Amino acid sequence: WLRGCVLKLFSLPAMGNGYSDCACEHDVDAGCEDLERCTVFINIYDLNRDWLTANKVGKKLLNMGAFHAAVEVYGHEWSYGCEGVERAEPRRHEVHIYRQSVNMGPTSMSEIEVNKIIEAMKPFWLAHEYDLLQHNCCSFADAFSQELTQRPLPPWVNRLPRLLSNVDLVSPKFSRSVSRATFRLEDDEGEHDESPKMDAVDTYPSLDSRTASNLANV
Repeated sequence: WLRGCVLKLFSLPAMGNGYSDCACEHDVDAGCEDLERCTVFINIYDLNRDWLTANKVGKKLLNMGAFHAAVEVYGHEWSYGCEGVERAEPRRHEVHIYRQSVNMGPTSMSEIEVNKIIEAMKPFWLAHEYDLLQHNCCSFADAFSQELTQRPLPPWVNRLPRLLSNVDLVSPKFSRSVSRATFRLEDDEGEHDESPKMDAVDTYPSLDSRTASNLANV
């Protein structure tokens, strides 16, 4: 099924987006004294080292890839995965590899207001409702970014899961099944994975159990 999905994706024309990956100026009255802290960033990660080359080629040729996305604001990074909504140190992750940040401009909300937004969103982004293609870290980042800045996620970040969700071979039932399977894989592996990390990988990733587990936070 994966081969069929890839063939369909490569038959589609490359699509662009109007977002810059650098820090840009926005004509927005942030309403806060510290412009740097209230600026919203979408932090984008490769799933792991195995996906570095695939994402590099995919983004260049098709303007998409398999990414983890999180939202940074007021010195914290917020994301959604199999543990629900989580807060972390920006641009650092135990598994995912930081790629770049997209400046979405400043938010007009105070830090207290941002925290209230997060609390209001949590009931709609529960751990057991995670779905690999339909309800994942990218869809959360998109929703949160729009709450903060009224700007959606750059289209190339979540283009791959959106396209796969529309492929006939990838049904919602299949997507939910894979999501539950990856959730169980993470529980089973826990902290027992002591395999050495590779310095560089020049081949396309295979869907082994470790990669499938990392897909849980796409």
